[in-house]
Amino acid sequence: MPEPKFEDRPVAERVIGILSAIVLVCVGILFFPLQLRAPSIEGDPLLRPETEEFFEQVEERLQLLPPGTPMGDDTSAPCDFDGDKDCDDDDHAFFRAIIGTCRGESNYHPLADSDGDGCVIQGDEPSLFGRYDGSDSPGR
Repeated sequence: MPEPKFEDRPVAERVIGILSAIVLVCVGILFFPLQLRAPSIEGDPLLRPETEEFFEQVEERLQLLPPGTPMGDDTSAPCDFDGDKDCDDDDHAFFRAIIGTCRGESNYHPLADSDGDGCVIQGDEPSLFGRYDGSDSPGR
């Protein structure tokens, strides 16, 4: 037996059908455009290789923290660029090699930019190394 035409159905059934259709349309209008506007990771100008490299460096440093260290409590010295828990000649040589680099350049290191001005400059050195004497003591 064929389905009756919409007009031939009882009024209550028609009202329920119309309300169901309205609800579906409203839900579609509310949620579908959000999917169209969701940011795409591919082609996002903010997610360049430098950004990925920065987060990889952060992850490496986080791995060096002892278990149970609260977030934000970085126990390393500011001049410990290689993460070996001391500020030695290797860290100082690394800093000297990146003086003059700025945000967006491949060898820029955000932790070496102690004043946050976007460039690693000689003026960042005292706040990172303190009175650097070549020993293994942190510059804090």
